[in-house]
Amino acid sequence: MSARTFFFFRGALVVCLTALSLTYLISPAPDTEHLLDSFVPDIKWIRGRGSYYFQEITGTVKGVCWAAIVALVIAASTVVSLFGHMFYVLNIETHKRSKSSSTAIRKSLAILFAQYISAI
Repeated sequence: MSARTFFFFRGALVVCLTALSLTYLISPAPDTEHLLDSFVPDIKWIRGRGSYYFQEITGTVKGVCWAAIVALVIAASTVVSLFGHMFYVLNIETHKRSKSSSTAIRKSLAILFAQYISAI
């Protein structure tokens, strides 16, 4: 991956996470006590369990959650497609490399992909 592509992905990740955080922070703070009292299933017992936070599910909260899910799916599919492209290019250019170097590169790509998947 070139330095320019890496810079683009890193910048997009920073922008997405910053935008999601700012959207959540600038939304008006909920009146937790009022929301807890007016919630349909009676969960007032939660007050006796210690500190708590109750968030009303608004359009902003749903939007932030969906945006995070979409960003994660896009990031994961981008990485998987990059690995797919590397395998594809390696298979096309096997005639330019020796059998042992192609096998070693393919094995290292498979190990790297497995490490990436296990980290998720």
